[in-house]
Amino acid sequence: MKEAARIANAHHFISSLPHGYDTHIGMRGVDLTPGQKQRIAIARVVLKNAPILLLDEASSSVESESSRVIQEALDTLIMGNKTTVLIAHRAAMMRHVDNIVVLNGGRIVEEGSHDSLVAKNGLYVRLMQPHFDEPLTTSAPEGFFQEYLVEIMIGLELALDIDRGIGEIL
Repeated sequence: MKEAARIANAHHFISSLPHGYDTHIGMRGVDLTPGQKQRIAIARVVLKNAPILLLDEASSSVESESSRVIQEALDTLIMGNKTTVLIAHRAAMMRHVDNIVVLNGGRIVEEGSHDSLVAKNGLYVRLMQPHFDEPLTTSAPEGFFQEYLVEIMIGLELALDIDRGIGEIL
């Protein structure tokens, strides 16, 4: 359990709780921040050791520092032999995937690596440009994700509203 907490970047804050790993959380116990809750969830995923991960906006509800810590934990988690489907809007998460699928109106309109989609200068760039805090030419580490399965997304309704600038990007 402690190793899972270390991988999830949760061990330090858990150890600093009044009773460490034996601290009661929630009602009549200690309240956790959204970032701490997310890291606990990641630790649970580590313990489960599932071969396929579906991450839907894994760092969207937390402040930027927690997002960075969560991203580091996710990086460690998915570097193993995991097939990972990532649903994200944050540019930092998009740069690390092997294959990005951009949906518009429930249809695939672009697909490729971060660099190839940037070179196309299409919908991916229009949607992601405002979210990049560094140049769009940074390459993702090769092989960061073992595989990217779009088939898992069957049955999930993802939509884009380009007119209002709201989008769902895998």
